[in-house]
Amino acid sequence: MKKNFIFSILLILITSFSFKSFDLIFDNKNIIESLDQNSKVLDYEMSGSTVGVLVDTDDDYLGDTLYMWGLNDRGEIGDGTTTNVTTPKIITPTDQTDWGGNLIQFESSFSNSGVTVDTDYDGYADTVYIWGDNQHNQILNEEIESNTVLFPTLVLPSSGSWNGNIIDFFLGDEYVGILLDTDYDEFGDDLYTWGINNSGNLGDGTTQTSYEPLEIFPPEQTSWNGNITDIYGANSTFLLLDTDYDGYADTGYSWGSNNNYKLGVNSTSSRVTTPTEMVSNEGTWNGNIIDVSSNANNSMLLLDTNFDGYGDEVYLSGTNDQYQLGIGGNNDTKNSVFYPANHTWGDGYIIDVSMGANWSGIIVDTDLDGYADAFYGDGFNSNGQLGTSDYGGNLNGPRVLTKTFDRNDFSSYYKYNFMQIETGTRSTGILIDTDLDGYGDTLYMTGSNYTNDFGNDNIPSGDYKTPIATNSTYDFLIQDLYFDFDGVSLSIDLKLNDYQNIFNEEALPTNFLLIDDNNINYQTIFEEDLSNITDDQYHYKIEDIESSQTYIFKNISINDNIFNLNDEQFSTDYLILGYQISNISEQSATINLNFENNSEEFDLLNYTSSEREIKVNYTDLDQNISNSQEFVVDDSYEITLTNLNAESNYQIDSIQYFYQDENYKYTIDQEETQFQTSSAIPLIESDSIKSIDNSITTNSFQYTISIDNLKLNQSKDNFTQYDINNGIWLIDENNENYNSTYIDARIINSGSINGTGKYQLTFKQDQLIENTTYNFIGINFDEPSSSSDPNIVFFSNVFSITTVSANKEIIPSTFSIIEDSIIETSFQYTIEIDNLFLIDNSSLIKNNLEAEINFSNFNLDEGIYLIDDNGNIYNSFYVNDSSLYLGEGKDEGTSNYQFIFEQNNLEAGTTYNFVGIGFTDLEEDFINFDSSITINTIPNNTQMIIIIIIIIILIIILLLIFILLFVDLKMKKNTKKMNNKINNPNSFED
Repeated sequence: MKKNFIFSILLILITSFSFKSFDLIFDNKNIIESLDQNSKVLDYEMSGSTVGVLVDTDDDYLGDTLYMWGLNDRGEIGDGTTTNVTTPKIITPTDQTDWGGNLIQFESSFSNSGVTVDTDYDGYADTVYIWGDNQHNQILNEEIESNTVLFPTLVLPSSGSWNGNIIDFFLGDEYVGILLDTDYDEFGDDLYTWGINNSGNLGDGTTQTSYEPLEIFPPEQTSWNGNITDIYGANSTFLLLDTDYDGYADTGYSWGSNNNYKLGVNSTSSRVTTPTEMVSNEGTWNGNIIDVSSNANNSMLLLDTNFDGYGDEVYLSGTNDQYQLGIGGNNDTKNSVFYPANHTWGDGYIIDVSMGANWSGIIVDTDLDGYADAFYGDGFNSNGQLGTSDYGGNLNGPRVLTKTFDRNDFSSYYKYNFMQIETGTRSTGILIDTDLDGYGDTLYMTGSNYTNDFGNDNIPSGDYKTPIATNSTYDFLIQDLYFDFDGVSLSIDLKLNDYQNIFNEEALPTNFLLIDDNNINYQTIFEEDLSNITDDQYHYKIEDIESSQTYIFKNISINDNIFNLNDEQFSTDYLILGYQISNISEQSATINLNFENNSEEFDLLNYTSSEREIKVNYTDLDQNISNSQEFVVDDSYEITLTNLNAESNYQIDSIQYFYQDENYKYTIDQEETQFQTSSAIPLIESDSIKSIDNSITTNSFQYTISIDNLKLNQSKDNFTQYDINNGIWLIDENNENYNSTYIDARIINSGSINGTGKYQLTFKQDQLIENTTYNFIGINFDEPSSSSDPNIVFFSNVFSITTVSANKEIIPSTFSIIEDSIIETSFQYTIEIDNLFLIDNSSLIKNNLEAEINFSNFNLDEGIYLIDDNGNIYNSFYVNDSSLYLGEGKDEGTSNYQFIFEQNNLEAGTTYNFVGIGFTDLEEDFINFDSSITINTIPNNTQMIIIIIIIIILIIILLLIFILLFVDLKMKKNTKKMNNKINNPNSFED
């Protein structure tokens, strides 16, 4: 049933789908005589060295012609002779010009050939013809005494009718099997076998030859208890059975020769004479059984384990002497049950399988389009039957099913579909669909051609290690085709597979037309000087092709031979193959566009500026912000993204190009590309350095300086290009280096480079000598290697600092609030500060000051700072003329003073708990109070007055509402009395 199954699938596909053009080109050598391009090869069979193809020549998708060639020693060609046939030959019954119906199935074996015919044109075979060997009455005609029948002969049982549709049949080695659908439900019901039976291959429990059809059942059964979906015979018989009636086989039976345990029934007996269920090594098949193939030593089952209608696993049994089981391991392995083969095709669909003499071959659909595109094989390869020269000799073939060729190995333009695989004695054939109509049209062979397996007189005898085309419905084939547009004209490079040597110097394919989807013909100019006729390489040109247009070519006509392009779209727009990113800086990145897909003569400037517009869509991955920039590309093929952020991660999401009709026509076919901009170089603004007043001590001082182009790290506790933990280095006039410690940083503004900031950093320089002047001339991020270190940033003016001989000291215990100073937003307090140095000539008056006193180590204008229990810092300002001399300080030459400071910018009616006091706003400089100082600011009286007024107004409104309600109630009561009096005058006294 295998071939009938394939035919049915092909018929469904061709009537249900349209096909995309794929082609695979080999070296072609011959054409099937009298066939035209519309002919379709429906079935292909090779057994040993005899080959036959079933062809539809009248384009009705039904077989009408049988071609055969090859070995003919038993008359299996059917041409009336026993002479080998070297080229395809039409076969018909004796004295007939046709078969009297549609050909449904062709089968062949080492001894016989046969076809089934639908004579009543109902779509099902009702007649069978067989020819070749007749030693065991395979022809079922007792009147024929000859052991060899040289013409197709009608085969009938003794009853004169098969009493059902012939669903499937096989020709074994000198025996026959036929499957009938007797209840006309399109599934097989009854199996009949006859012929030689020396291995029990008929399945009747004996080894006696039968000259009449025997109905076969499993032992002790009178039916198969299911629908028979496929039968196969060689020197053993196989049957696939659908027991759950879902349309797919789930059980397999085999019987006959069990050489090397190939039946897979878990038996080591040399033969099995009754149908016996085949066994998987796993105990269950875990899928539907789609197909079966066998040779003298092995058997193969094709399974669909994921139930999608396509094969995905192959199981094999028998000997592994040539590693044909595809399981690796030792070559002395014999499997009496079926084991799954190792393979490398991933999730591809297995379209067809075949067992050669001692090798395995399958064709696989690796791109999951429903058509095979790759050949996988293993085992014996001494003649190149695996389609590769990589393996030679008996045991040098691949030990697991390995891809040896696919359609992409032979053409960069066309991609053919593999329709069917057949294996012979030492050769392999693949039926190819080149015009993608869903039917085969060209046959490729690989391996041995010593017995005319290839069916082509032009191909010498010998071994062929790669597939070559041997027969086709086409006079010649297109091997490669290239289009090239230079902005003015369209060039076509054509590589032909001229297997018949039709073309030469005197006969050139000059009549070359392109035909578009509107059936407009484009005449080409043949350019002989650019062609290589010897290699069948031809060059053509079409002038006056418009740029920025799309042409859809559906056919090529070469000397009146039409080839399908299946609506091949060709655009005269320029194309961008891809892009690369280069020259990445802090704020920019160059994109190099790949125009290699265009011709060598291509000139981008032939296109308008709008057509050369490019749009780059990209994302700032760090901020998750999408953006785009637009450009007009020139013949440098470069564009540059600008205004990027430094040290940031970006992703090119897509690049659109060719702006036309207010839209971009194309998007570059490339995965998203990520890149990172360079780090910005921090810049120290040397002249921004400034000491912090009141920070100078006997051995240290603090200062601020601005640094531009700094970028925060991800945790925002440091910078990416500068480690604050290393501090910074000051250089004095004696070229001594001083390492300053980082204290704090605050951002001032955006940096000069995008994505960075300008920061004011605070540093502390300690380990100085008291009462010493330091003159600093420069600053550097790292310790300078020498005074000439080029990284040193020099100050415009000397930065001079003089340490004091004693450190000023706030005495926190003297903190005292001036009670009557507390108002809504401020209060005043007194505090003592010791160890102050009076500036020379300052007036020192003990009680009343005639002039404000100045100190060298304390700037009154800077005030001092308070800190509360929430860590908030408050700057208190000195109250003018409030200093009071208290006496000499603790250190010699210093003074002790009391000052009044005012703390303002507070909130009215709020409680503040101050916990410390200091000269600067740096937390490390604060001195804690023994206990917190609590201040309650006075509530805002204006607010209270407003609140009171609002309350009074609300009360008045409520009173008015109450009065109005009372008056209204009173009036309603009086009105009611008046109405009663009017209505009942006697009820009231005068």
